[in-house]
Amino acid sequence: MPINFCKKCEGPNTWKPVRAHHCSTCNRCVFKLDHFCPWINNAVGHRNSKYYYLFVLYSMFASWYLALLMVITFCQLLASKKPKQHMNHPNYPYVFLMCIGAFVLGLLFGYFSFSICQE
Repeated sequence: MPINFCKKCEGPNTWKPVRAHHCSTCNRCVFKLDHFCPWINNAVGHRNSKYYYLFVLYSMFASWYLALLMVITFCQLLASKKPKQHMNHPNYPYVFLMCIGAFVLGLLFGYFSFSICQE
């Protein structure tokens, strides 16, 4: 089996393992390179693919949990016995809009993370 050298790495005649590819962002060769992920600021390869998928899975569960908490909070706000007490607070419209925004972002980010886990 011939010895491969990477022409793009920093040093001259740097050894490149078989099935390794050069990541232009990291400027190094990564074994079984999948892609460069800006979330973890690293290339996803053979050594860290498990941790990357666990990160995405935990992010998905946290996003769906956020969406569930926003639904529960919104339902409790609507079903409270004294709704006027909450509505008289000066920051009520902002909190109301932030609850809706957090719900939508939780659903979207959870769906995005779910689609990554399916690949």
